[in-house]
Amino acid sequence: MRSHSLLRLALLLVLVALIAPTLKVASDAKVQEWAQWLLRGAGAVAALAVVAWLLEKIGVRVAGARCADCRRRVPYGHAYCYDHLRDRTHAAREKLHGERGSGI
Repeated sequence: MRSHSLLRLALLLVLVALIAPTLKVASDAKVQEWAQWLLRGAGAVAALAVVAWLLEKIGVRVAGARCADCRRRVPYGHAYCYDHLRDRTHAAREKLHGERGSGI
């Protein structure tokens, strides 16, 4: 799971823990006990989300970026290797010139 998904799960658990005591479905002691467990679980999931987010950020820096097509390493901040960037640039130029004509 990604860190954003874990954070959403933590927020959902907190929401359920806060709403559960107002429903009065079971005995108050049982609901309070479940609410405490949900809050603890939400805290653990939130902490896990922060750790996952940090590892994602560090992993990107350490591993370096990779080409979206061939997964070769590329300089930081680039999305494609030079070969695929050139191919995409040529394809975009062909499409542009094909749509508007030669310009003469």
